[in-house]
Amino acid sequence: SFIMSPDGRSIDVGGDDQRAGGHEIWLTVPVDSDTYPGNDPGPHTMLIGVHEKENQAKLEWLLSRADGYIGFVTGQTPAFMEALNDMRPIVGNIYHRGLALIDGSTSPGTAPQTMAVGQKAPYGIVDIWLDTPNASQDSIQEALNRLETIAMNRGFAVGVIHPLPVSYQQVLAWIKDLKGKGLVLAPLSATTGY
Repeated sequence: SFIMSPDGRSIDVGGDDQRAGGHEIWLTVPVDSDTYPGNDPGPHTMLIGVHEKENQAKLEWLLSRADGYIGFVTGQTPAFMEALNDMRPIVGNIYHRGLALIDGSTSPGTAPQTMAVGQKAPYGIVDIWLDTPNASQDSIQEALNRLETIAMNRGFAVGVIHPLPVSYQQVLAWIKDLKGKGLVLAPLSATTGY
């Protein structure tokens, strides 16, 4: 699965190319985070404490950015997901449209999942963010080992990498050994009940 920024200029073309290659497309949903505004995801960031119409207008813009995507993925520290009065209308709108939500929080709350169950909507979490901008082969391999353990214990696991050369190289090498371990890659939607 590919997670793409809705701010990209050629997102429709890129999305078409990825789907043609058999890949699932997801969009990031920029939301207020623990590091905002120092780490600003852009002008369409859903903010805590603004009028609901403002965040809904930003969501409408996000929804218009591509065709054929499965749903949205949040970042690692989405404070917005803990601001229930702000989060509920946006997440409810996403679910109402039949789209999935993957909560990338390092400690996901229960509200988005409870809403998903109530609306019979696809929902999931990121188990491990496998890399950081300063990641090394060793740190990525350690994270992949933890991901394997989760998958073997629970039956599935979700790991996300950033578009870094070291990450791609390490994951490509890891994929070669999966069959021998009794593991298979699956699209992100396979973990959401989609």
